[in-house]
Parts: sequence; C-alpha cells; structure tokens
Amino acid sequence: MKLLLTGTTGYIGKKTAEFLVKSGHEVHSLIRKLPDSTNMSKENIQYHLITQSSIKDIVCNVKPDIVIHIASKFLAAHDYDDVEDLISSNITFPTQLLDAMCLAGVENFINTGTSWQHYNSATYS
Repeated sequence: MKLLLTGTTGYIGKKTAEFLVKSGHEVHSLIRKLPDSTNMSKENIQYHLITQSSIKDIVCNVKPDIVIHIASKFLAAHDYDDVEDLISSNITFPTQLLDAMCLAGVENFINTGTSWQHYNSATYS
C-alpha cells in the first residue's frame, strides 16, 4: 500500500514510518525542511520537501492510498509572535493537505491528536 505521512521528522512519525516500511508499505513523507542526516531513517522512505504551493503537486504525483497526518506544532507555552506559525502549522497546512487530497482523488485520511488534548486528565483541553 502507498502511504503519505506527515510528521516523520519527529519521534512518533519516524517510528511509524519505519514500522510501515518494515510491514511492506511504500512510504512517502512530507517534510518542511531537511533534517540532519543523522536523524533521517536509513529505511526506504521517500522524502518530499514541501512549500505551500508544492503540497498539491506532491499529493497528486504520489497519489497515496492513505494519508496519515501525524505532524503538529506544539509549544507548551507560546508568545504572541508564535501564533502565526502555530496557525500555519496546525490549521493551514492540514487544510491544504485535505484540499490536495480532494484534487488528487485521495479519500483515506488518518489524523492524530496529542496527549496535551487531555492535559491533567481533562476530557478535552
């Protein structure tokens, strides 16, 4: 199965990508910047460097069976100047990803959350 993942430069995303490759899946990863090569998996993961304008082209070219969205921007505490990047990373990017999926005819989407949504055992925070 051909999969497109976000968040593979983070710990959970990297481990998820490695597991999926070992399970026999073709894994493509959307990344915003090239990570230090020591952090890149030695596994057979195809990395695609994105910009706002390239998301659509990448999704249309890869045409994955499933998109798995693990990426997020998290700051335990933020400043006023962080708001634009938080919105871009957590709202604009996934919205553009969903729109690109529609244009490419990709219908299967898995979205993840974070333990911070339930901070201090709250039902939802």
